[in-house]
Amino acid sequence: LSFFPEEYKKTLSYFGRVSGRDENKLEKLSHRTENGILTFDSAKLTLVGKKLYYTDIDPNNFIDTALESNYDNDYHRVYVYEITEIKEK
Repeated sequence: LSFFPEEYKKTLSYFGRVSGRDENKLEKLSHRTENGILTFDSAKLTLVGKKLYYTDIDPNNFIDTALESNYDNDYHRVYVYEITEIKEK
């Protein structure tokens, strides 16, 4: 999980709008893999860890039905994640 300076807001907005199924979004930001961990050169903070659990969002379980307007029948997967390292620049 990476956190970026404010000047990357426009680029990160693009990441939220475009599906990785349609193109390789990683080409938009300089990145590297260290010990099997993907990191972004421009991130000011990176949380390294491991996935413990996941579940797919089920719209039938929304308590606040207004949340459905955030999705276009393309629901996400939610992960529980254990943070094992914090990398700060």
